[in-house]
Amino acid sequence: AGYRAGCTTLFGFFVPGQDLLQIPRIAIHNYCSVKELHKIMTQNRFFLLRKRWGQKAKRGLRSLIGVEAYGKLWLTFHPTVESKPAHSTGKTLMAANRPNSS
Repeated sequence: AGYRAGCTTLFGFFVPGQDLLQIPRIAIHNYCSVKELHKIMTQNRFFLLRKRWGQKAKRGLRSLIGVEAYGKLWLTFHPTVESKPAHSTGKTLMAANRPNSS
């Protein structure tokens, strides 16, 4: 009701003429290197294809083993991340355990 555009969790760039309620996105995280950011900004096709397939593999695994088991597995491979309980849901949030660079 009244929405003119919306963003999905689908990986990709917006193309003019695309459905404004299905705008894809590319997440930029605090651990993204300058080199990776440059590849995203210049729309490096190989890099973006690899990222897209990586996202599809993660989604497939998460739906196969469940969100909670996936979160535990993710933390196994990311030792610089600590678990923090979410305030409203009681579920676990993952927060980067890195100092802010100002």
